[in-house]
Amino acid sequence: MLQDTHTIIKKLISVGFTEEQAETIVESNKDDIKHLLEKLATKADLSMGISAVKVEIGNVKTDVGLLREQVKDLKWYLVISMGLMTLILSVVTYIK
Repeated sequence: MLQDTHTIIKKLISVGFTEEQAETIVESNKDDIKHLLEKLATKADLSMGISAVKVEIGNVKTDVGLLREQVKDLKWYLVISMGLMTLILSVVTYIK
């Protein structure tokens, strides 16, 4: 537990609870506090999560870079295709 029960009881007494009330409060909340503490993420858990997110962000940046290159290539293919279509139309028009 974060603090020993005696310290918590002393704090409750110092703010106006009787010793019996303070002991009852601490005892009745022990299991709830333990359950909550078991669910809390540790600094190590958070650090691992942050590291995993950083790796994923790096992967996304790499993917975005690859997509940009592919879009650039597609733009060139489009320009070349349009140029060829214009050439073909000019030839067909000239032949007629």
